[in-house]
Amino acid sequence: MARHLSRGAVPSAAMLNDLLQLLFAFGVTLPPEFSTFFRALVTLEGTIITLSPGYPVIQSAQEVAAEWAGEHLTAASLQELARDEVLRLAPLLRRAPRHLDRVASLVERGDLRARISLFGDEADVQVITKLVNRVVMAALGGVVGVLSVILLGTSGGPRFTGDTSLFQFFGYFGLFCATTLILRVIVAIMHDGLS
Repeated sequence: MARHLSRGAVPSAAMLNDLLQLLFAFGVTLPPEFSTFFRALVTLEGTIITLSPGYPVIQSAQEVAAEWAGEHLTAASLQELARDEVLRLAPLLRRAPRHLDRVASLVERGDLRARISLFGDEADVQVITKLVNRVVMAALGGVVGVLSVILLGTSGGPRFTGDTSLFQFFGYFGLFCATTLILRVIVAIMHDGLS
């Protein structure tokens, strides 16, 4: 938005193309008519700019859209559209009082129950599993790191080799394990951010 709609910038079909690519990148699906329209507009703008550089494609499209809206969106057409919608909703509106009465009766008797399916979608389960795994690995890495530092700060203990005590050996080994766990979480997070 800042790149294409800043002060003095002229909206172009490239803006719509960038918007379409952004929506696709975030997994937002549009009805096929919209994506076809955006692509056709980008192709049309490229063709017109090649034939007539400087031609204001978006401004001309706005003028055509305003003219079309002025012709088609009249009070009579809006009234007809509203009437058609009410006629389509009539069967539903006719059954609504009966359904509302049944719901009110259930509430009054205390028999109203709701069935909620948490994590009904497999993708939700995968996201939560990934998140819990990362939190557990990061917490485990933090705990092992703190315990390792405590072991390294503890003097004495049985000798492992030469000047190194068994506590120091386990402290250094724990720091290695904690660093590995935390780096694994960081790499997994960065990998998800890049893909």
